[in-house]
Order: sequence, then structure tokens, then C-alpha cells
Amino acid sequence: MFNWALFATLLAVVVIMLGAWTRLVHAGLGCPDWPGCYGFLTVPQSESSIAIANARFPDTP
Repeated sequence: MFNWALFATLLAVVVIMLGAWTRLVHAGLGCPDWPGCYGFLTVPQSESSIAIANARFPDTP
């Protein structure tokens, strides 16, 4: 039982550390208004959708 508790604790620490690293290097989601993405349900792919997204969020690439 001790081995499972130790494994679970180490796994939790690894998950927390990976989450912190992801946040610190800005490698998270690329959509500013999650769960949408620039006002769309999915990532805009067409030229017109990208133009709309650029107009709605001018400060983000």
C-alpha cells in the first residue's frame, strides 16, 4: 500500500511541475477565449475566418 501512495504522490508532483513549466514558457493553448477560438468553435483556417479573428483580437498574433 505504501508503494501505491508513494507512486501517486510522485505522479502528482510531476503533473504539477509539468503544468508550471508549460505555463512559464507560454506553451499553453493558443486561443485567447477558450473554449472558443477567436470567436469560432474551431481554429480559423480560411482567409476570411482569419481576417475576422484578426479584427476581433488585434493584439494577439
